[in-house]
Amino acid sequence: MSSIFNVIPKDKLLHLVVGAGVAVLGFVLWSIAMHVPVLAAHPVATGISLAGCMAGAQKEANDRLDNLLMYHRGLAALHGVEWLDLLATWAGASAVAWVLVRMGLA
Repeated sequence: MSSIFNVIPKDKLLHLVVGAGVAVLGFVLWSIAMHVPVLAAHPVATGISLAGCMAGAQKEANDRLDNLLMYHRGLAALHGVEWLDLLATWAGASAVAWVLVRMGLA
């Protein structure tokens, strides 16, 4: 009998799990946002802003992982990992969302 682990490579299964996790997180954030009247009034802009938040979080998580891998190899860290970087990414996406709302496109 063949298991799923023999059919799908481990790397692909990990991508599947991470993708599912991000989808669940996105759904939770979206559900919360839709209970805030100003965000619910502009769902496309809210989605754009949330995507920026999630992209910033992912980038900082990747930087942290790279640093841990370098540390375990006895090498210097490659990246700075800061909450302000995440907030800057989120702010950029939110600025675009705001402009789209002001233009009547979102």
